[in-house]
Amino acid sequence: MARLTVQSPGGANGTLAAPARDPSRSRENVVRNGAYLIARETIGLIVRSLGLVLLVRTIGAEAYGLYAGPLVIVGFLAAVSTCGCDLFLLRRGADDERWFSVAYAWLLTSSVTLALVCVGAAQLIKPHLSDQRFVPVFQVLVLSLPVNVLWVPGKCRLERSMAFVKIAIVEVAGDVALYGVSLPLAYLGLRQWAAVCGYVGWQTVLLVLSVVLAGHRPRLFWSVSWAKQMLGFGSTAAAGTVLDRARDAAIPLLVGRFGGASGIGVVTLAMRLVDTMGFARRATWRLAVVAVGWLHTEPARLRRALEESTALQVLAVGPILAVFAIASPWLVPGLFGSRWDDLVHIFPYFALAQLAASLFTMHGSTLLAIGNARAVAVSNLSRIGLVVVAAWLLGARYGIPGASAAVAISILGFVPLHAALRAFVPVSYRAALPFLVMFVPLICAPFAPPRYMALFAFPMVVAFAFRSARRDFVKTLRLVIDAFTRRRGRGAKSPGSVGAPHHDSRRSVAVATSREVPLLLVDAAQQSGN
Repeated sequence: MARLTVQSPGGANGTLAAPARDPSRSRENVVRNGAYLIARETIGLIVRSLGLVLLVRTIGAEAYGLYAGPLVIVGFLAAVSTCGCDLFLLRRGADDERWFSVAYAWLLTSSVTLALVCVGAAQLIKPHLSDQRFVPVFQVLVLSLPVNVLWVPGKCRLERSMAFVKIAIVEVAGDVALYGVSLPLAYLGLRQWAAVCGYVGWQTVLLVLSVVLAGHRPRLFWSVSWAKQMLGFGSTAAAGTVLDRARDAAIPLLVGRFGGASGIGVVTLAMRLVDTMGFARRATWRLAVVAVGWLHTEPARLRRALEESTALQVLAVGPILAVFAIASPWLVPGLFGSRWDDLVHIFPYFALAQLAASLFTMHGSTLLAIGNARAVAVSNLSRIGLVVVAAWLLGARYGIPGASAAVAISILGFVPLHAALRAFVPVSYRAALPFLVMFVPLICAPFAPPRYMALFAFPMVVAFAFRSARRDFVKTLRLVIDAFTRRRGRGAKSPGSVGAPHHDSRRSVAVATSREVPLLLVDAAQQSGN
């Protein structure tokens, strides 16, 4: 039973200093656990891909839209409820149990309040909706909001200790629970309710396992000054995330005006597919907030780490998106059925946006690490504005493809992010450019008739004709191979260990981290986003 304690914070200024950590040990843990995380990612991708194919093929576009439309709204509410306390616990939180207890108290209070308010509001607007079937689905999903967010402290505790194997267990078990519950119910004919039950089961497994494997008993502790410190930092840092979730919700809601539940289903499936294929981007975003914090005083090494990581992310995400795009005219009908044919024509727009996001993910992480959350929020706000305006105008004339094109147009919203980072460190895109030349035309291939799609591979051939492009490709590929083949005994002496002067340990860690940040793209566990 959770226990509520109310008291004033210790210390004269109400702050709690984080205990000293051994970053060299964290670096060793990242390398040592890389093989486990690669196995987790492989298993997770197989489970999610297979489960998603079977689920949407069974329940159809309309039922999937009735589930996925409300779900994107619940995702936005989860980001609002969390209010960045996860980023505080990761970046500045101490190992003192009270910080996590304050987070539990806030998450429980905010999520229950939001859930009850939204249930009542949905009931009030139900008579004014053209399709009232969305309302009960939304009400059930939003009532699970407390379960959704209360696993955050346990997850952050595991991430801070770099317990990657335990994170892998939690997330693989969640994936299995999601489809282990939803698929049997879908075959029984429960349609959208099968997916809803699977989602609730998934969130419950994440909560229970994160608490058990983190090895701590949740308690409720409240202090106004501590909460202000946590939410003051967290809300600023999380503003970009909240706006990002709002943008994700905008497209399905706008499509629903003219495409109905089926249109929402097709669009959200495209979003889900590119999100699954872009696991490297999500994994890096969170861990880089911590890792880049060690490097922000070393501009030269930070620049090198950013350029290598950016190229590696494009290389990690681009081939998957390109292969699916080229094969989609034959793959989509075969996997999902003829009811999903519109997916072929809208997938390239979402894939281009995902590729661009992978190019700028490290920008956002770096800006958050150096305290410039405003630039991240401005970029996300710009992208929301572009999506809403373009989808409203193009969707009214061209339907679902027009509204989907707005997602690609929103790539222009990354310009403020680029400008803000350039003011801090002069990062270059030279290493990533050959990969963009290779993959962008391939992703756009479905726009052409199938007999001409092979021509879109010509830029890739031209890119490989340049020696510099081949050199950059080999250099980046070696980073991937290095992440797969490292052994614990290889380079066992980590910076700051035996023989390293104590006063120089932070600088040694920064040197090491500039080489390790690119490896986080492969070694990091995927964050939940199913």
